[in-house]
Amino acid sequence: MALDMGQDKALGELNDLGLIEKAREGNRRAFEVLFKRHYASVRRIVISVIGPCDDVEDVVQNVFLRVYRTAMNFQGKSKFTSWLFRVAINMTYDHMRQKKRSGQLIEHWLEKHPEPSPGNTPLDNSLNREEVKKVSDALGKLKSHKRNVFILFEIQGLTLDEIAQTLDLSTTTVWSRLYQARKDFKKFYEKAKSD
Repeated sequence: MALDMGQDKALGELNDLGLIEKAREGNRRAFEVLFKRHYASVRRIVISVIGPCDDVEDVVQNVFLRVYRTAMNFQGKSKFTSWLFRVAINMTYDHMRQKKRSGQLIEHWLEKHPEPSPGNTPLDNSLNREEVKKVSDALGKLKSHKRNVFILFEIQGLTLDEIAQTLDLSTTTVWSRLYQARKDFKKFYEKAKSD
């Protein structure tokens, strides 16, 4: 038992590249550490694309399953997170295409999750759900190449250089898409608020 805890601590101190190398060698605990380290970020990406719905956990699990199965393909030319986030984005869009109901995902979740927030009145909760829907609708109206940049910058907190590396774009292109995405998002959001 003490040996296991020592190994876990040693794994936890490795960087992502070290962990992926261990995972390639068949060390499942190394991959568990990667999973725990990046689960929340991948989940945020998935939610920001498809909205909060029952499919999120399935997509997140599929992302990590794909990463586990294709770990040998990671060449280390970019940061592990760049590769991971690209897999997450691609698989999330694949999921949306398979479901052919990207606009229905948010409504489905809102109908099934009328959970009240502590201290809020039913009216407050209704307004919060409406606000989430407006933001999700505005995000959904962005073209995918703009939405990807917007999500990675505004929600994930990546730098322009990190986004450029993740999406294999120039920093100038990322900056331009982010500028356009912010402009379009504001327009779509304002329209949603006035409807």
